[in-house]
Amino acid sequence: MGKVARSRGTARIVALTMLVEVIACSRTQTAGDSAAAVGAVTDSAARRYENRAAANVSRAAASNRLLTVAASQYAYGAERSAQVVADSVFGGPGGALPTMTIATATAAPGQPPSAGRIIARVTSSAAFPTLGIANGVNYIWVDSSSGSGAGPIRVLVIPQDMSQRMAWLNVSETPAHPTGPRPVLAKNGHGYGLCIDCSFRHCTARSKRKDFDDSDLTTLAIP
Repeated sequence: MGKVARSRGTARIVALTMLVEVIACSRTQTAGDSAAAVGAVTDSAARRYENRAAANVSRAAASNRLLTVAASQYAYGAERSAQVVADSVFGGPGGALPTMTIATATAAPGQPPSAGRIIARVTSSAAFPTLGIANGVNYIWVDSSSGSGAGPIRVLVIPQDMSQRMAWLNVSETPAHPTGPRPVLAKNGHGYGLCIDCSFRHCTARSKRKDFDDSDLTTLAIP
């Protein structure tokens, strides 16, 4: 009986030891899995941050390049005030509007042909977000949605202040436009519009469509 009891006691000790080892192993594995999961989440967040940072750098590089082109490859005419029109579709905040002027851009001699070009410089006394205009100097870039000169026309506002995002404008064909050299800055009591020539017809950019984003980098043909 004594031997049997001792044998049973030894078996219990062995069983308990094995159970403790299993529990410890399970805890270690669980801790390892948790650490791996935390590591995966951290890595994913880091990659997202890096991707956002890279995109911001790319957008900043595009903005900087366009501003360099605007300053070095174009000359600008006299500043002209906005023309008052009866067109009621220009959207705006109402109340007091900022003062804006426009100067036509002319490419310097010897510039290579490009699918896109700067057409004007707009200077504003304050930001006018409805038209994507930032306070101060803004350049107006025109190209096509294909990036090769074909396809619908696109109009991009490029603030000289690079802390402000570039913005694409909504463009539509309209029959009535103010007379004078193109492009023309037009306004009514509510807001501003930009009148331009596009493919032998008159077009008006009346409102902001969206901010410039990563997808636009591949279609922007900067000389």
